[in-house]
Amino acid sequence: MSELLLIYGGLFTVVWTVFKLSRRHNNPFKNVFFWTILLLTSAGFTAFLFYSFTNNFFGAPPEDGWNRRYHKNGKIETEFFAADGKIEGVYKSYYLNGQLQFYSKYANGMQIDTSFAYYENGQTSNLQVFKDSKTIFEVNYSHNGLKKSERYNPIDTLEDNYYITYYPNGKKEFETRIDNRNLEGNGIYYYTTGRIKYQGQYKDGRKNGIWLYLDSLTGNILDRDTFNFKKKDNSKKDGDRNN
Repeated sequence: MSELLLIYGGLFTVVWTVFKLSRRHNNPFKNVFFWTILLLTSAGFTAFLFYSFTNNFFGAPPEDGWNRRYHKNGKIETEFFAADGKIEGVYKSYYLNGQLQFYSKYANGMQIDTSFAYYENGQTSNLQVFKDSKTIFEVNYSHNGLKKSERYNPIDTLEDNYYITYYPNGKKEFETRIDNRNLEGNGIYYYTTGRIKYQGQYKDGRKNGIWLYLDSLTGNILDRDTFNFKKKDNSKKDGDRNN
């Protein structure tokens, strides 16, 4: 942000200086032509910045052949092969220390097979499996190698969406199986011991009906919540709670 302010300030200074040196106008601020030139110059530069940003943001087609970029320390940053402006084969990116950061396979510019992301210490941080250019399975790992979360058949597919999160000790924290077509299914929260803590059903992607709190030792019902996703006047987060 500060760099942009300096650039626009520099543009203003240049235009103002040119008008002052021309000696045609003692006070450029009172001259319409001065403001016109300044605005046109600023608009042109803004358009150039916008074009550059969008071109980089959306990704210009890569050049055919091997594409390699390097960190300032000389070590490779990214490498991949492209054909007809699309990535083909293996794509790799690296940390400054040379450790592999990301590994994926492409065919005709689309991700296929399995991709891997890594922490700087070399431990796997993420794994994704692709089918028909869509993620059908994903796992996130903590630095110690234990799972943090995993998801089967994400919401952009028509298969049941199965999602699990884990406590730091590796035991399940939460799991849900949702029908992606109508967003209905069940949800279960767990104690760190592995016993069920809280469970119920979802409708239209929100808690609905009776959800039960269970005792951590006996599994007996301690309390219950009743949700009705249709009522919105007194809704609380996922639905209405009536005690």
